[in-house]
Formats: sequence, structure tokens, C-alpha cells
Amino acid sequence: MSWREVGRHEKRAQALVEHSAAYETARTELAKIYDDGPRNRVHYAIRRDLVHARHADSAGSAPSSPAAALAPLKGWALHLYLIAIFDAQSRRPAGVTVANTRPLCSVNGTGSGWADLLPAIVVKRDGTPITKKGLRAGMRRQAVHALNLLEREHLAAIRGAPPGAPGRYNQVQFLDETGDGRRSVWTRHYSIPRISPFEPSNAIVLLSKAFFLNGWVHVLSAAEITT
Repeated sequence: MSWREVGRHEKRAQALVEHSAAYETARTELAKIYDDGPRNRVHYAIRRDLVHARHADSAGSAPSSPAAALAPLKGWALHLYLIAIFDAQSRRPAGVTVANTRPLCSVNGTGSGWADLLPAIVVKRDGTPITKKGLRAGMRRQAVHALNLLEREHLAAIRGAPPGAPGRYNQVQFLDETGDGRRSVWTRHYSIPRISPFEPSNAIVLLSKAFFLNGWVHVLSAAEITT
């Protein structure tokens, strides 16, 4: 391992320690979803299409999987997509198409928005303390950036209000794992996979509940998750 890699790992470890409270808060929010949901699954089913190379898009770019396209990018896009799957499967049975009912941010402290399910890694460059209002604004920016990337990779659709309008990101609909932008959005609304002996053995990846409840979905990088 080179000195550069050693330094990178040390810097990352320091950041995890520095923001440990934020990671723990986000992990607690996922535990609430699990505890409140009626399903209490041991494993969560992810279609392997998420990591399988898809067709080239209309711009003629080389085919890549949705996860591979997100892996090198900064932000929480892949993490948020997997959390959305965890949320859906904690609430609904297999075979059901799931409509998003969770807002971008919590309203008056009631319930959790998508922004609350990600660690609040918000810092000021000048080192001054962050106000509560500034923290909430930073959390919102993190979630908005993630949703924009998911829409770009055809894993989410943001419909309704125009860009910049209040509540625009409350209209997000998560799409299936194929990331196939050639197909209609309406035929690709996310549905919970059925696991049966008739499914190809390589069609589904099972993620343990510990991946979410023990915080791995937050602390691993998108590239590590994809691997």
C-alpha cells in the first residue's frame, strides 16, 4: 500500500470518528423504520440489474451498470437508493409496486424525510459552528444532490413541480434497478422482487438486515458497496 493510500485511509478514519454522532443518528433512523415496519425481514432483495451492465444510452455512451456509474461520484446517491429499497421492503410485501410517500425533509419534526436517513456530514470551511438551521439546509442539499444523480441514472423520477419550486423533491418516485432510460417511467416504478424457485439464481442479491441496521450502508463508499 502506498503512502498516498495510507494517508487517504487515515483521513477517512478521522472523518468517521469526527462525524460519528451523525452516523449514529442516521443509523437510528433506519432502526426506527425497521422497528415500525410490519415485515421485519432478515434479508432485503436487490435485483442484480443494479450491478449488471445496461444498454448504451441515447447519447451512445458505453454501457455500464447503474451502480458502476454512481460509484466514482461524490455524495450519497447509491446509499440513498438502497435505503429507499430498505424502506419499501420494510413496509410492503413482495410483488407490490411501491409509491413514495416520504418527504424530502421532516415536517415540524414529525416523521423522517429522506434527508434524515443520511448522515449529516455538513461542515463549514472556516471552522465556525454550524447553526441548527444551517445543518438542516446542508442535510437537504445532500439529499437533493443524491436524488438528482439518481434521476440522471434513471433510478428515480422527479415529477410535478418545476425546478426550484417548493416541494419539488417530495414528488420523487423510485424506479427499478435496471436504470433503463429507454423504457417508460410508468412501467419502471419500483416493485419489490418476488423470491421463488422459478427465479434465476443470479437475478437477486440478498443484503442482510445488518447491512442497514449496523450502519454499513452509510460508512462504506459507493465503490465498496458495488464491489
